[in-house]
Formats: sequence, structure tokens, C-alpha cells
Amino acid sequence: MKKGTKLVKALTETFEMPDLQEQHPIGCMGLINNQAVMIAGLSSASVEVFSVSGWCHEQPQPAGAIRYHSCVTLSDGILTLGGYVSSDIKDVYLLRDEKWSVVGQLQNSFHFIDIEYNYSRARLRQLYCKTGFHLEILPDGTIRGTREPESRYSIMEFKVMAYQVVSIQSVYTGLYLSMTASGEIVGTKELTKNGLFAESLSRNLFNTYTSISNYKSRTCRLAIARSGRARNGCKTRARQKSSQFLPRPLDHRLRKYLIARGSTA
Repeated sequence: MKKGTKLVKALTETFEMPDLQEQHPIGCMGLINNQAVMIAGLSSASVEVFSVSGWCHEQPQPAGAIRYHSCVTLSDGILTLGGYVSSDIKDVYLLRDEKWSVVGQLQNSFHFIDIEYNYSRARLRQLYCKTGFHLEILPDGTIRGTREPESRYSIMEFKVMAYQVVSIQSVYTGLYLSMTASGEIVGTKELTKNGLFAESLSRNLFNTYTSISNYKSRTCRLAIARSGRARNGCKTRARQKSSQFLPRPLDHRLRKYLIARGSTA
């Protein structure tokens, strides 16, 4: 085998990346000695380092469940800048030799979210489940799947609330997709923490939607069963078809219908 062929083979080889031990929504990632490091996030102060044996825990971030912060990779460590816990974070933290220390303070606090994202940014989509259904939110708050491609109850407005965190609202009923602490999926009139979902892209290019409100206790995902009924979110796995979704742009017939009806039921 020629040297060039070996190089091409090495560059094109893929491997299965093991799952993180914990979720890190709105956290940040850096590198230490060419090893990926995930730092904190919503509801978690944990730090995980990727090694040959998989993801391993390191000393937690001292500020706690810090989010909206930025990671800066140094030659021998990682800095975390800005962020928010219960208030703005001005301390600059350094992770070096598996230990955290405060190395300075910012003159002005900032959130990474303020720089990169617009809270009001919204998009209209249909949420197609890999089991073959479009998700619907009915006027009585029932969540179910439909095979009708032009159902008005399947038109959803996605709003970016934070980095990889979205709210999902029915355009016609005005109800928000929400998940209770027990994993029940319902439609609610008001947007609360139960209506926030971490949007993650899977290896097969389908999305999973994980409840933010249940992060501390367990992982609960949005899911539509093969029967078309909403599944209990706390009894699902990321690799199951029922918990994999594709946000589809609206068909032109639905767009015309929205204009004709003025986006009201």
C-alpha cells in the first residue's frame, strides 16, 4: 500500500463517539492536551474530559451550573469567561492540572447568548417523527401524531430561547408543547420551564428534543409512538425512532392556508 493511500484511509476512518455521562445544554467545550472537555451547563456544574476509555468526570466548575459562558483553550488549560448562574458571572476561571482557580475578573459581565442569538427569532415548521407522524397540538391540549400532511394543528412555531434550547408553540391553538415532571407531554397556555427543550442533532441527522425541566433527575425526550400517541418522555431512548424528529419547512399548500386564514384557528 502506498504512503498516500494510508494517509487517505486514516483521514476517512470514523469511530463511534461514546455518549456523555451528563447533559450539558448551554455549556461550552474546549481542549486540554488535545482532549475535548465539556464544561457545565444548565442544571449541571459537571466537567467531563474525553479520553480513550470514554468521558470521565473532572473537578466541577466552581461557579456551579454556569451557562451562556465561553471557553478559551490555552496551551495548558481552559479559561471560562462570562456566563450566568443566579446572577452574572464576572470571575475568570482557569482549569489547569485538573484544578480550578480564579485568575481575574471581567470589567463587564456578558452572556454568550446575547452575542450569538436573538430571543425573538422564530421559524414555522412541521415536526415529523421517524415513526411516520406529524406532531399535533389539539385545542384541548392533547398531543398526538397525524398522517395528514396538511393538518393545521401540525403547524408549529419554533423559537430559539437559548443556545440549542427552543420552545414549540402551535400556530392555531396557541398552546405550548410542554412536558411534566413525570414525562407526560401536554399543551399549555403559558410558556414555563416545562416548555423548554434542548434540540440536539443525532448522527442520522434527525433531532431529539429533551426536556430542560427534568435534567436534574433524569433524561426525558419528546416521543410519538407507532400508534400515533404521545409516549411518556421519561421512558424513551435517543436511538428509538419514536424520539427522533425532523423539523420540516411548511409545504406551499400550508403556507397559502396560513395567509388565507390569517394564522388563526
